[in-house]
Amino acid sequence: MRKVLIIAEYFPPAGAVGTFRVTKFVKYLREFGWEPVILTLREECYIETKWPLDQSLMKDIPEGISVYRTSLWKSALFKDPGIRWIPPLFAGISSVIRKERPTLLYITGNPFWPMIVAPTVKFFHRLNYVVDLRDPWKLAQPIKPLRGYKARSVSLINRILEPIVIKHASKTICVSEQMCQEYRHEYSDLSPNHFAVITNGYDPDDFSSVRPKKFNEFTIVYAGKFLTGESFRDPTQFFCALRKLLDRNFNVHFVHVGQRDAEVMRAAARAGIKTQCDFVGQLPYKETISYTKGADLLLLIGGGQRTEQTGKIFDYMGCERPILALASKDSGIGDVARDASNITILENNDDFGAITGAIEAYYTGGQNGSTKSGGSTKYHRRVLTSKLAKVLDQAG
Repeated sequence: MRKVLIIAEYFPPAGAVGTFRVTKFVKYLREFGWEPVILTLREECYIETKWPLDQSLMKDIPEGISVYRTSLWKSALFKDPGIRWIPPLFAGISSVIRKERPTLLYITGNPFWPMIVAPTVKFFHRLNYVVDLRDPWKLAQPIKPLRGYKARSVSLINRILEPIVIKHASKTICVSEQMCQEYRHEYSDLSPNHFAVITNGYDPDDFSSVRPKKFNEFTIVYAGKFLTGESFRDPTQFFCALRKLLDRNFNVHFVHVGQRDAEVMRAAARAGIKTQCDFVGQLPYKETISYTKGADLLLLIGGGQRTEQTGKIFDYMGCERPILALASKDSGIGDVARDASNITILENNDDFGAITGAIEAYYTGGQNGSTKSGGSTKYHRRVLTSKLAKVLDQAG
């Protein structure tokens, strides 16, 4: 069986969003002729950088998989763990390659700057590599753009590093068709076949054994983070819609599972809905699924970017519950919505009356029981891993 060296900053037991994609690839790759070898961070690095830990994620790592872990560079000047991982990554990767003798290297980001190790390894070890972009790199639209000297420096480094990494890669993977189109346009000197699309997805195994949480009233659940006052997942219109329903004596409850945000809670208070909201905080993945499986309606709010295809939508699909998506229809989220029968998609900048009407339809329609996500298995993690294996076959 051929070996692929997987470089990933986020890996179990890290509870970061970026953990899930690579972990599921590792779970299923052996079925498709590839033995994964992992190079990642030590657990104490996640504790130091305040990433939540979720030990239950370790169950997806098959027995016998080699996992090598490094520390972070101790630096008073640089706080970003992505930057601080670069020196230990360079220091440790050669010994792993000599010991494991992989056929191919796979590296995923963000963070992006550690990816510079890949072309270096290719030069010194004659090892081809595949880049997996979970988000746009140079082409990203920052939520809060940096300003001044720091912004110019970061932009310059990104403009230098990204072409080096992508042009020397055998393949570059994007998570949505829109993102792939943008990168094909940006790197028109490369063959269109250089880029491949492998979306995020969900693993039915994660959902079958979890019991839905019981709620006493019609409950809308949102899992993840908000950012009020910005275009990025702003719940303001949803809160206004909820207020309108409460004024009409609808008994609707809202639950937010994720890191508590004081500004979001203040926004709920300003809308006059605080008593109907429950901000439960960050929970382990399995417990989060219990909440989402028990919801009468799942809420998804997009970030306003065309390339976005949040992983949350796939976890929601695994719960087989109705989904209200406030996002652009011309986006990665819109693509997924068209593949599923249980998703209603509305623009988040719509008049909140449209959102009110959609929630009312679910409330009065008695959407009880299981709601299938369209019957498609193309977003199952095993199927997506088979696509990755084909990319690795072509690159190796």
